[in-house]
Amino acid sequence: IGLTPNLTHWYLKNLERNRIVRKDPESGKYELGYRIFELGNRNSKYEVIKRISYRILYKLTEQTKGTVVLRVLDADDLYCVAAVESQSSLRVHHSEGMRVPCNFGCVGKLLMAYLDEKEAKRLVLKGAVRKFTKRTIVELPTLKTEWAKIRSRGWAYSSGEAREGARAIAVPVREASGKVCAGLGATFPAISLPKSKVAEVVKEVVKAGDEISRQLGWKPAQMNRKR
Repeated sequence: IGLTPNLTHWYLKNLERNRIVRKDPESGKYELGYRIFELGNRNSKYEVIKRISYRILYKLTEQTKGTVVLRVLDADDLYCVAAVESQSSLRVHHSEGMRVPCNFGCVGKLLMAYLDEKEAKRLVLKGAVRKFTKRTIVELPTLKTEWAKIRSRGWAYSSGEAREGARAIAVPVREASGKVCAGLGATFPAISLPKSKVAEVVKEVVKAGDEISRQLGWKPAQMNRKR
């Protein structure tokens, strides 16, 4: 279209700054950014989040040896946008595209913690919050205490709350406005995540969640997470 390389570069940098396009960190090529999909339907949003996050999910799986999932709240369900299974012989399985109740596991608990309080209460009173094991929290007063704890420290931990013998760490993923749009979780057989290892895994999952959020336009300075 007759643009010089310098002018083309200038246009791309401005489009990237406004999240209209994004530069793939591996290929160096530009593609449509998250801002375009914010204006589209939810399936488009899920696809771009999935594409942006895959490289980060694979890296997190290699680092932690856990099965890594990216989930979103969709109506009253928890929807798995992306999943990368651990290559360890002893692992927890999660399927991409699967729908489960809104409070399922560590990611479900985390996303409910960041919901509007009225919406979270509605889900509980409606019966959308299910009990999976004897450790699953379903009572509203106890849930409120747990949600406050999660928001205060910026991550969630669960042990045997969705599946007996499984433990998980989850962190929020934020869009440019700072609003939580998804949850990133790493799940392990309990024997693979002793309490002595939790802090180390939390550090890696937080780092990965922040990286996905940055790709979506969020700036870490917007929040002051307590860890």
